[in-house]
This record gives sequence, structure tokens and C-alpha cells, in this order.
Amino acid sequence: MRKGKIRLGSYSSEAEGYHIISSDDLDELSPSCLKDGDRYLINIWNFSKVHQSVPRSSIKNIWTHPAEAHFHNGHLTNDYWNWRDKGMNYTHPIENPFSNKHTEGYIGTYHTPLFVIDTRNGKKSIYNEVEARKAFYLPSYLKTVVQSQKFNELKNSIKSGERLLLIDYHNPGPMNEVFYNEILGKNILTNGTVEVTKQNLDVLFNDPLHPISYTAYLAIALLDKQTEWRF
Repeated sequence: MRKGKIRLGSYSSEAEGYHIISSDDLDELSPSCLKDGDRYLINIWNFSKVHQSVPRSSIKNIWTHPAEAHFHNGHLTNDYWNWRDKGMNYTHPIENPFSNKHTEGYIGTYHTPLFVIDTRNGKKSIYNEVEARKAFYLPSYLKTVVQSQKFNELKNSIKSGERLLLIDYHNPGPMNEVFYNEILGKNILTNGTVEVTKQNLDVLFNDPLHPISYTAYLAIALLDKQTEWRF
């Protein structure tokens, strides 16, 4: 029996011999649905991020928050801690705290934080965004996703030799081939998709210019590489 494989791609990606699964079909495995205790994982991640300031934000019938400064003269403001507490404990998943659109489900532009504060286990750790992917987002995702029935179904598919192409708008696609293959010289994209290997994921994890999709974290768990692969 052949060993299952996983590739990552965007909505314009294809890979011969791979079963395409879009993030629309992976809702229950997304950080917007997974919870750590009573809190949505996406809220824990997003509201751990520190920005110089945040604009007024409004998401129809879900979230509103005024514009305010969060980091001033080298110090965190009280407004930051209040925003953090409000967001982490919010009863809806907030995929983009910067959104000022009145369309439900709007995602918007990605904003790179100054740094990220992780207060799990009663201690405070400070990371840049790249470090947070490895030390914070990945382990917290792996901890929660394995509890899902959908995850176990997909893992059985991989064990049986199925090949999956996981599609998400944050994954690299055909439009990123010049950047990764030519500018960076990493040659990780083939026909607009990335095979999930330790070497290829190292490139995505360490790229400060682009966000990384949760489907990369999911792929690590599905391939049962969370112990073997260290980032």
C-alpha cells in the first residue's frame, strides 16, 4: 500500500492524483471553530498579538471596538490588556480584529504584529510572529485538533494511502511561484502546490512576509510528524 501524502495550495491550485479538500470543508478543524476550553483558538492567537495601535473595527452583528493605542513609549497600554481580555473571551470567533467592514465573514488584510505574548501555563513568553508560529500557534493547534472526529477521518484516509491537497487562501499558489522558487530560490512549489515535507514547511514557517495557513499545522498532525519534525 502506498503511503499517503499531503500538498498545500490556494484556490487556483491542482495536483494530479490528489483529492482536493478546501478549507470550506474543513471548518470544524479551523482555529475559528476549535476551542481551548471555552475560548476559540483564533481569538487566543489574534488577541495575543501586540500592534502599535488598532483602528476602529466593526464586523456586522459580531464585533465592535474603538481605535486605540496598544504600545506607547516602549510600554503596553491598559487598553491593550482590556482589548486582549475582551477578544480572547469573546463568544464569537474574530478572524480579523482590524476589520471595519459590515459584511459578515469578511477577512481583510493581514497585519503583522510587533510581537506576540503567550501566557499559557501561567508564564509570559514574548515571540516575534515567526517564533510564535512554532512555539505557540502550532502546539496549541495540535493539542486541540486531535479531539475532532473529522481529524480522525482524514488521518485514516492518509493511513490508507490517500493523497490530499488542502486548499486555503493563506497557502501559497501559482501566483507565489516566482517569490518562493526564483526570488528565494527554494523551489518548493510545483504546479502551484507545496508538498508537505519538513524542508518545505521550514520555508513557510520562516517566511515573515506571508501568513501561514492552519492547514500546514493540520498536515503535520495528519502525517503524525508532530514529534519528529521540530521547527
